[in-house]
Amino acid sequence: MRNEISELLPFYLNGSLSVEEKAKVEQALSTDAGLEEELRLLDRIRSSVQEELPGNSPGDLGLARLGRDLAQGAPTQRPSLAALAAAFALGAILSGVIAVQAMRAPDDTYRQAGAAPADESLLVAFRADATAGAISDLLVAGNYVIVDGPSALGLYHVAPPEGVDPAAAVAELAAAGAIVESAEIAR
Repeated sequence: MRNEISELLPFYLNGSLSVEEKAKVEQALSTDAGLEEELRLLDRIRSSVQEELPGNSPGDLGLARLGRDLAQGAPTQRPSLAALAAAFALGAILSGVIAVQAMRAPDDTYRQAGAAPADESLLVAFRADATAGAISDLLVAGNYVIVDGPSALGLYHVAPPEGVDPAAAVAELAAAGAIVESAEIAR
């Protein structure tokens, strides 16, 4: 029963429960201090995420890109098994990086891992037809590290090698036009 109430707490916070469910949650909250603490934590998480959303929302541009991609329909060629394996491996690595960043929050409140990195990084968009292998080869050859991404717009925060001027790093990445669509210093 407690797990069922716990699962309803996010919906209780945003006011989307039925009258019966709301009454059930309120009854449980009045008798269970642990649920009350869980509700306070969820409320802090919600507030933290809402504070960060305006800077990370894809907005009209992201919706236009999504609409364009949907209008193009399904791809006519299936990706190879190797491409799927590479994409899965890249996703697993990025998930690990994001999980580590989330765990580094200075307090017990949630902080989005996708928030802009504290130090100077580059904002890079890879071409849609660039393979995971080609992207990996480019980043390894230049000693670049993906710090965050992809965003809703498909952008990555990439850290240049230590001691390399960011403007020079942008020029180097932009020169890889077969792989990189755009590169700029993140602001």
